[in-house]
Amino acid sequence: MKRIILTLFLLSISVCFSQEKYKYKIGREWNGNREVYSIINQRGDTIRKLDSIKYFNTLHNKFNHFVIFQIKGKPGWSAIDINENYLFQVYNRLSGEPFPDYVKENRIRIIGKNNRIGFADALGNIVIKPQFEKVTEFDNGFAIFQSECVKIQNNVAQGEHPGVRYKCEKIGYIDKSGKIIELGEFNFKELRERINWNGN
Repeated sequence: MKRIILTLFLLSISVCFSQEKYKYKIGREWNGNREVYSIINQRGDTIRKLDSIKYFNTLHNKFNHFVIFQIKGKPGWSAIDINENYLFQVYNRLSGEPFPDYVKENRIRIIGKNNRIGFADALGNIVIKPQFEKVTEFDNGFAIFQSECVKIQNNVAQGEHPGVRYKCEKIGYIDKSGKIIELGEFNFKELRERINWNGN
């Protein structure tokens, strides 16, 4: 009996520590045919109402340092802090579908000039400046990038999925500081197995 109680106690502690704590959540309510957003703190106080014409889509419910919205007049997804300061454009994970990147291993992909990709941390600081044509999320401390890429339009008439694909000459991987560890004419599958990368 004591062993069962101890097991349940340890399990409850592990569940408590495994659940991430959030400082803020996004409030949602309908005003006519428009969804209105607000930022609410842990006590349930509304600390900021957001302009329903400016902010028109988010997939976030809770956050700590920044929240991701689609904002009128800005391309793609935008990260803002609780004071509505614009931080950076967030990478969209799926071509043709609204699905912003998320923080993994304290890194989130961002978009800079010429659609180059870099990384910010969970606090909203840009830690790797946008410089990559194609780059994966971080997994096991590394991200795989490709360079010298050519965009190819898929041929829907021949049964290919609508959209584009990339043909890249070189592939390599970086560490979490952005340092290039290796770059060459590798096979993606072989490289991911070599560095034990299991991301998406």
